[in-house]
Amino acid sequence: MELLAVIDELARDATSAIRRDLLGVGARAAEFAAWLHRDAGSPAHVTSFFHDRAAEWAAITGDGPMHA
Repeated sequence: MELLAVIDELARDATSAIRRDLLGVGARAAEFAAWLHRDAGSPAHVTSFFHDRAAEWAAITGDGPMHA
């Protein structure tokens, strides 16, 4: 998903506050992508990739409920 790639790239060079906001949006977008792929019948490794990215970014931003 291109949006997640752009968020990942922009977050690398962003200031702390901007990075946290970008990764917060990215975590939600990655979780949504995981749900879409699961519902579309994609292989489990594809869904897991997006779930893992969502959990990673949620952990970085300190978003406990999203991380869980």
